[in-house]
Amino acid sequence: MVSASLAEAAVRIALAILLDAAALIIWDIGTRSPARLLADIRAGIHAPASIARGLLRLLTGCAAIAAAATLGVSVVSRSADFTIVESLTLVTALAVEALIGPDLRGQKR
Repeated sequence: MVSASLAEAAVRIALAILLDAAALIIWDIGTRSPARLLADIRAGIHAPASIARGLLRLLTGCAAIAAAATLGVSVVSRSADFTIVESLTLVTALAVEALIGPDLRGQKR
């Protein structure tokens, strides 16, 4: 695999962090308590529209994670390095989600 230039690699990693953060914001991972999650699932079981929205959120988040992983793979030269790069992008994305996720979801409502 040919490694990218430093600037190109930095841009790709930044985009991967943004995509990972978008997936975590869509999934509402960092701020939803387990009790609230169970209550939302219990309430959503009886509403087909809620199940469809949840499935759409799941698929959209999975697509964002897959796109981020594709960007991460293009940066590394060894496959063992991909695990480290992807782990760090996910940790950084979780921090970004904790900082701006609640505000973004609040604007939507």
